[in-house]
Amino acid sequence: MFYFCAPCSFVVHPKCTSLPSIEQPLTLETEIHDHPLTLMQKSFPFTCNACGKAGNSMFYFCNMCSFVAHLDCTSLPLVVKVIRHEHPLDLTCSIPATQSSRIVCKLCVNRVNKNYAYYYYSSCDFAAHLHGATSKENIVETFHFEDKEFSESSKTKLEYEDIGTDETNGS
Repeated sequence: MFYFCAPCSFVVHPKCTSLPSIEQPLTLETEIHDHPLTLMQKSFPFTCNACGKAGNSMFYFCNMCSFVAHLDCTSLPLVVKVIRHEHPLDLTCSIPATQSSRIVCKLCVNRVNKNYAYYYYSSCDFAAHLHGATSKENIVETFHFEDKEFSESSKTKLEYEDIGTDETNGS
């Protein structure tokens, strides 16, 4: 047995109607992108422009530049401190001029796809995948705009560029 809405083809199990509701804001100003993001409440297949992973659920979309992000990627901290490195890592989406063309995540030792965001500390050439650096096993501390210790130079925003790639994500 299930509930069905004929006009929009929405289907739900009776048991699921009693689950607690998690409200997501319809529009969102986030630290990872310059423009406001709009919640797309229908499920469509997409590739997240923040982490590069596929999704098939609700997501946030930028009407100005077509940037798309998973719900959890919109709340990524701009700076993280991980257990395996002494310096805080900045969220970045572009390789520094001094950086080699191949970037390896120092947490999982897999290649980092430079077309998506990652955490990086340039002086030590330390890179980490987004979700690896923010996992419970690796994270020590996070910093957001409102944090007092957060520096102006760390306020990196993700810019969407439609760059085709044949590299694998490695995250």
